[in-house]
Parts: sequence; structure tokens; C-alpha cells
Amino acid sequence: MKVQVVLNEQHNLMDQQREWLDFKYGSRGWELYPVPAAGWTSSQQKTIADRLAIMAGLVVMASPVPVLGMRLAALGRPVLAMPNDRQQKKELPGGQDRDGRSPIWVGSW
Repeated sequence: MKVQVVLNEQHNLMDQQREWLDFKYGSRGWELYPVPAAGWTSSQQKTIADRLAIMAGLVVMASPVPVLGMRLAALGRPVLAMPNDRQQKKELPGGQDRDGRSPIWVGSW
């Protein structure tokens, strides 16, 4: 069972993400599960989650598809979130700064 990496077809994995996936699962141990540029409806996301729950050991969310991720978690399937953006440093209310770097992954399985 290959790890399924959910990624919008308009996005690309960052080099660090690809290296981490290769290190963790081997270059043939994972594959992209493309999300159409227009996205999916909630109903479609639930159907796809049910399919992924059967066919995938682990799902890595490299693009935000919230209903899909929540449905997989509700089905007891392991899900990782791998941010795929480069945010700018921002000043928050109260004078705090938020670092703009995204981690390679967050969550647990």
C-alpha cells in the first residue's frame, strides 16, 4: 500500500517535502493523488475519503482539502498535514511576529 499524497494539480511539492517523503517511505513508497484545480464538492470528498480509507495506509495532505481530511480522520485513518506554502512574516495584534516559514509536516499518525 503506497502512501497517497493529496496535492492540487496546480501545486508542486517543495524539494524538502519530496526529500522527506523519499527518506521516510522510499521513492517508490508514495505517489501523488491529484486534486483537480477546481477542487471537489463535499460529497465528492467524502466518496474519495471512503475510497482512500480502503486503498491507502497513510494519506498526506499537501494541499488543503478539509472535508477529505476530516472524513479520513473520522474513519480512523492516519492523516498527515504537510503545508505547501511559503508565507511571509506577519505582525500579529499585540506586536507579536509570526515566522513565515512553514514546517515540512505537522501532525502525527
